[in-house]
Amino acid sequence: MTRLALGTAQLGLDYGIANTRGRPSDAEVDRLLTAAFDSCGVAAIDTAPAYGDAEARLGAWFAANGRPEGVEIVTKVASVGESFDAGVVRRGLDDSCSRLGGAPDVVLLHDVEDLFRHGDALLDVIGSVVPRVGVSVYVPETIVRARDFDRIGAVQFPFNVFDRRARSVAHALEGCVTFARSALLQGLFVAPSDRVAGARAWVGRLSRLAERHGVDVVTLAIAYAARASGASYLLVGAESAVQLSQTAAAMAHVLDDGLRDEIEREFDAVDPIVIDPRRW
Repeated sequence: MTRLALGTAQLGLDYGIANTRGRPSDAEVDRLLTAAFDSCGVAAIDTAPAYGDAEARLGAWFAANGRPEGVEIVTKVASVGESFDAGVVRRGLDDSCSRLGGAPDVVLLHDVEDLFRHGDALLDVIGSVVPRVGVSVYVPETIVRARDFDRIGAVQFPFNVFDRRARSVAHALEGCVTFARSALLQGLFVAPSDRVAGARAWVGRLSRLAERHGVDVVTLAIAYAARASGASYLLVGAESAVQLSQTAAAMAHVLDDGLRDEIEREFDAVDPIVIDPRRW
């Protein structure tokens, strides 16, 4: 069963093309995190040093309220690049631990290419701090390459109505913790479709499909990804407690088999420019 994970880029950045509020206030962060653990069933938190002050805001909330029991805390290592310095990586991890008020449960490489450049030397540093090391990827081929390293025990990958490529390498995901992200394609499904070249027709088709079946686009997209991804966690961001509650309700919604089949027929060959935010 796929569980809900909360992405925290919105806590530290004006993140997402559908974001009209900017960073939430401290009061809204408190409401959001309280709802996450009290009523929305959030089972993992995903953050990163690259997300502005998200780690620090999480750490402040944990200090005031306690770290939620049984919730996986995930952060990332910033891109290392061509030159590898173990001391720099370790200091970056120590800084994350300090901001979060303790060690995370999982650390992902924000740039999977760092794994292929530096291999076990980089994994040794991360593994000295946390029990589980993983990667964040954009394309399925890198999942297969990453899993050639025995210590890679977590993978974060995109999965949504438009982008189901990860299913082509499902065998490479066996035996590790998986996080499916971009269920709303970084807000594209609910933003003005002319913000991304080539997206208008595809987003229009999605809106009409949802309308025909009497369901809103957010519920359709999240309910579909929660079940079709096969992931341990569905990673979804939120700007407010109300938005997170709506996401949790969408996670519980069950689409009928006919609608799931129609989704997979309608969106079998979406333009690669539309599904990859790096190309927007």
